[in-house]
Amino acid sequence: MKSSKTYKMRKRIIIKESALEALKRVEEYKLPDFLYKALKNKKTSLGENPAFPSGGYYDFDYCLIKERYKQVKDNVLNILNTNNIDVDDLSNLLNKLYFKAREIEKPLKTYLERLCENIVNKYLCIPPETVNLECSLVDEVQNKFSMRITPEETNENEYEDASDFDSFNSEIMKRRFIDSLIQGFSYNLCEQSVFDDSDVRESINKVSPELLDIYKKIMAIDDYLIFVKSDKISDENPMQTSYVEVRLGHGKNRTDIKSVGVLFPYLLKETFKGFFELFSSHGLPKDNKRAMAVIKNADFIKAEPWDIRFGKALVDKMNLPEEKTDVLPFFFTSLCKFDTSEFNRIIKEILLQTKEGKKFIEEEYSAILNDIEYGKFKETIQQKNLDHSLIVDGIMTEEEIDNYQIEEGDTDKYEKLINADATEIDFSADEIGVPSLGKGPKHPIYQLNIIIGDETYTSEDGINMMAEDVSEGLYQLHIYIAPNLRRKGLAEKLYYAFLIKCSDIVSLFKNRTRTAHSELDPSKMNSMDDAIPGLWNKLSQLPGVTVSDYKNDNGVTIGQIARYFGQK
Repeated sequence: MKSSKTYKMRKRIIIKESALEALKRVEEYKLPDFLYKALKNKKTSLGENPAFPSGGYYDFDYCLIKERYKQVKDNVLNILNTNNIDVDDLSNLLNKLYFKAREIEKPLKTYLERLCENIVNKYLCIPPETVNLECSLVDEVQNKFSMRITPEETNENEYEDASDFDSFNSEIMKRRFIDSLIQGFSYNLCEQSVFDDSDVRESINKVSPELLDIYKKIMAIDDYLIFVKSDKISDENPMQTSYVEVRLGHGKNRTDIKSVGVLFPYLLKETFKGFFELFSSHGLPKDNKRAMAVIKNADFIKAEPWDIRFGKALVDKMNLPEEKTDVLPFFFTSLCKFDTSEFNRIIKEILLQTKEGKKFIEEEYSAILNDIEYGKFKETIQQKNLDHSLIVDGIMTEEEIDNYQIEEGDTDKYEKLINADATEIDFSADEIGVPSLGKGPKHPIYQLNIIIGDETYTSEDGINMMAEDVSEGLYQLHIYIAPNLRRKGLAEKLYYAFLIKCSDIVSLFKNRTRTAHSELDPSKMNSMDDAIPGLWNKLSQLPGVTVSDYKNDNGVTIGQIARYFGQK
């Protein structure tokens, strides 16, 4: 009888060299365990934020951080010209660079502080008469106000019902997301201005040829270390290298922004952050007590490392026009003003770069670019009725928020305007002089007040409308409409009413790209085509209106003209 034997077959697996290289890259860019676990368990500063798009094989927040981690690792390897990174060595190098930069900056303190102010004013186009800005380089950041290290639980809120409780938590999540966006915008503007702006580079190089290279290495190492070293923030060690205090103006009082930093890049980033904190105040609930409760739960120092990790990744994903930095204050303010559900919806569209998201950005930017007042911080930020309110790194004290009131005006008054027919609208005008900006002929400008029956609407009501006399009775209109009154057809209606009651109107192509209060390179301004307002297309479709080319004496088309041939 023959014995039977069982033979085991060995399977040989052949891995190609290209596949091995791919596996090595996967391992090379593997997230540190503490980051991966926090993302997996939703223990980040944003958690399961409803503004994140859902679906997909990997969660959206994981993909963001993974992509950003690869970016910061590649950047530090490239800037330090090395193929190997040791965290302890990097920390030691950072300390050496830090102290070297401090020594170089000491005799340049006043110069760099002034440069910081000039950069922020240039990029955000803030009229100097609206804000008291104070930037200070310091040896050590000493906070004058207590910092909230962790969320502060409060039992002060009394909820109407379970739905109200859910609404409150939605406000906290919205505020958390806004805090991350603030970090991202501040970082990008700091990086863009210091390393990509030839004027800024020249201003730094002429006082020290070494500083830019040192700053670049410091920022690259900082970015990487925040991804590979776990946070050790505590009451005893808040780990602050910069700090900002924002006091919002009341009435004719200017807003005060005071920033401090131990190095110029930290100071600059913090100063940008101070302005975005100001813009973000429009996203707080109208009720003072509720606003305070949201702040206590949303604004805390331990969230900052994750806000920084998410911030740049989120802002980059939004894909906003980089060259139009002076539009950001108004775009961000408008975004923050949306209620939580609409805010979350719009953010998802933008982050996914859908057609709807791109359309929203295009329409918002177009509306802002075509407001003659869009560069005037005071008019567009609408400082509201704030009495000595204070934002300190996003934190308001209870006493200081007591008088925080957001006035949206008389609802009935606005409903009357929104529902009125164009034929019911009339205007009164006051000549306010000629523009002081730019070259070429100066045309008289008239401030228009809108009249419907016994109601009058002025610039203080959130609608600032002006008429520029460009050619003996032919007017170019300029209009600013507050964010809460947009998307209601008001601009189209007011233009139509002016055509019916007053005069033909013209839109000069050269004025469509005019940037008020801007020192930006003219080559970076938007093209004529992408600045043409959509409302002119709408005007051409209205009863009795014709829109045609407007030509100069040489027969060259220099704009469009709208005429009304209907019944007056």
